[in-house]
Amino acid sequence: MASTTLDRPADSGADVARQVWRPSYPAAWMVGHAAATLQRDAGTAWPVGEAPEGPRWWLSVAPGRLRVGSTDLSRGQRASERLAARHDALIAAAVGSGDPVAYLAALRSLGGRGVITLWSGKSRANMVDRLSTLDYAPEFSARPPAMVTLTLPENWQEYAPAGSDFKQLVRRFFKRFERAWGYSPARLWKLEFQRRGAPHMHLLMVPPTGTAAAGKRAGQAWSEWFAGSWADVLGVAGETRRRVEAVHSHRKASADYSEGLRGCDPKRIAVYFLKHNLLGDKEYQHVVPVEWQAEGAGPGRFWGYSGLRVVTGLVPLTYVQAVAIARTLRRHHRAQRVRKAIRVWRVDRKTGRMRLRTSHVRSRRMTGVAGMLVVNDGPTMALWLGAVVEQSRAG
Repeated sequence: MASTTLDRPADSGADVARQVWRPSYPAAWMVGHAAATLQRDAGTAWPVGEAPEGPRWWLSVAPGRLRVGSTDLSRGQRASERLAARHDALIAAAVGSGDPVAYLAALRSLGGRGVITLWSGKSRANMVDRLSTLDYAPEFSARPPAMVTLTLPENWQEYAPAGSDFKQLVRRFFKRFERAWGYSPARLWKLEFQRRGAPHMHLLMVPPTGTAAAGKRAGQAWSEWFAGSWADVLGVAGETRRRVEAVHSHRKASADYSEGLRGCDPKRIAVYFLKHNLLGDKEYQHVVPVEWQAEGAGPGRFWGYSGLRVVTGLVPLTYVQAVAIARTLRRHHRAQRVRKAIRVWRVDRKTGRMRLRTSHVRSRRMTGVAGMLVVNDGPTMALWLGAVVEQSRAG
């Protein structure tokens, strides 16, 4: 009988991935070196002492992005003082009224989060920014990462009635991982939802090799251990357990190297985790199910990371230098001819009806002085910008 995809050994995908793995993660020391070199070329430094009035411009260098921005410390300090005074007055009025309901409402208004119904645009932008600042070289350079997926059975509400319950299941799973394999893996994670409403979590990590060294599943290879341990965490039995183990022992769930190989540099990792934002037919995966939209049952964060270090370098700039760098980054992005897919309404000339179609338009970045540009190699591009700041400094 001919061998099929399911008949292949569990490690065959890892062996093939190692042969084609060509990572290009900038080292952490390169970020500091590029920032120091660019600051020397710019010839600028921030004043020491009290916070001056007006914005102070800077360039933030990271392994996978460059960000131009400004900080007005005096203005921020005054805003913090006004906010603190407002909070004090609100609490004092609630306490003085003697109404416990009013007091609790005042506490919630001080900074609580409302009901989360979908993945917000601000959270998406924050994810891209953060993922492009992480140091992947120590963890992902030696061995290729893979996409690992954890999901729930049909009656998923019984196992995770709230978002915190699902996150707790994942934490218990990785505690078993630490006991069995002897270390805690560095990983990125992204929360999504299936059409049936069940949550599932994608994790980018390096699956362990060999067999588990401890625990009741000692001696098992990764794929078998992964499926059995997740079933143990859920506490399922019978036919449900058989289905859970069958789904999670498949290579698309236990170790999808075809997806992991896409993340060979910081920019590709950040863009890959944002891929569903660019595809309209996948947007349903970011809509929170009704069961999790009640107060106190929300999903929490949609993304996160563990075991990876943030690496950034800050370069003080003058306003003229900030404008010159922003223009250069804008021209660089325009030269890449990056386009994005959007959904727009169009009129069918034959029938006169409105229909929703996909249109590809040019992606715009750095439209003003402040902004962020995700790149494949941030330190190298920061060194190229040395000529720009030298010209701005000269005239």
